[in-house]
This record gives sequence, structure tokens and C-alpha cells, in this order.
Amino acid sequence: MGTNEGDLAPEYVLNLPQNRQVSSTDLVSQGKPVFIIFHATWWPDCRSALRSLTEVYPPFKDQVDFYAVAFNESLNELQTYQNDSGHAGTVARSAGNMIRDFRVTQQSTKIAIDANGVIIYRVGLGRGGASEWTNVFQQLANSAQ
Repeated sequence: MGTNEGDLAPEYVLNLPQNRQVSSTDLVSQGKPVFIIFHATWWPDCRSALRSLTEVYPPFKDQVDFYAVAFNESLNELQTYQNDSGHAGTVARSAGNMIRDFRVTQQSTKIAIDANGVIIYRVGLGRGGASEWTNVFQQLANSAQ
């Protein structure tokens, strides 16, 4: 288990709207790949990344789960921002020590975890872009087949 590309991702739990939760164990058992952005709604790079991801994600929504995980904001604040901005994905808060366990030290960190729970992509602030993320989502979708 580790935090770099090629490592089995640490176990985690996400708190979702309507008092729901999802765990890495559940996702792997369902063969569900995941793309996560750790973000803050007030940070310009996060807003820009969410806009780009919203353009890229729709063709993959049936094969890949996409979570926008906040650092400090409540689920209500996240849902309000999502409703106002129209960004794709499911808003979430980490339960427990996910941010520490993944060694996320900056907003706009993006991590892709394949259907087997292996990290296949990890970039930080200001890195990535629409064409790169399209390729990552394609790799994730392929891992689920």
C-alpha cells in the first residue's frame, strides 16, 4: 500500500450527501475505478480543474466514479457550489484520515484509482488538463472491463 502511481491505494471512506458513505473496499469489490480531486471551492485552480473535468467526464460516468473531495467545507457548502457551478462528479468529504493517508498536501491534487484499487495517476496543483484526463478516464474505464 502506498500513495504513488503503481501502489495499491490506502483504504478510505467518503462521506456523501444524504448521509451516505462509500468505501474503497466497496468500490474495489464492485470493480469500480475512481477519479478523485481534492479541492477547495474558493481556490481558482480547483475551480478551473473542475470545469475541465466536467467537460471530460460525461462519456465515462457509467464506468468511472468521480468524487470532488473537499478539504474544509461542509457537504452543504459543496452541494451549493456544485449546484451553482454545475460541475460533474459527486461531492464528498473524507472520513477519517484519508487526506493524510494519501499524503495530499495541496489543493487540486488529482488521483485515479483503477478497478483493482491501484493508483494509476497522481498529479498536483496546476498539472493535468482535458486531453490528459480524457486518457486517464479511458484507462480507468478499461480497467473495469
